[in-house]
Amino acid sequence: MPAAEKLEINKTIEDCVQCMKRMLECMLERMLLLGRVQAPMLEFHPQQVDLFQVCEELVGGARIEHSMSHSEITIDFSASTASG
Repeated sequence: MPAAEKLEINKTIEDCVQCMKRMLECMLERMLLLGRVQAPMLEFHPQQVDLFQVCEELVGGARIEHSMSHSEITIDFSASTASG
């Protein structure tokens, strides 16, 4: 097998391992959260949030994550829904 093909296969395997690692970490975090919820260890302190700011941060992250795509991500809010 040519060296270039071996490198490509190794890179693919490495990428898959990293993806699986992130998925397992996410799954573990969710399991720990469920455990805290079921064992009344999670405190709930509701408070107002700036919904527009939260959405701007999420969209900004999505833009960075998908910067190579040809998609446009936009936010369209009315002024009355900006906080709550």
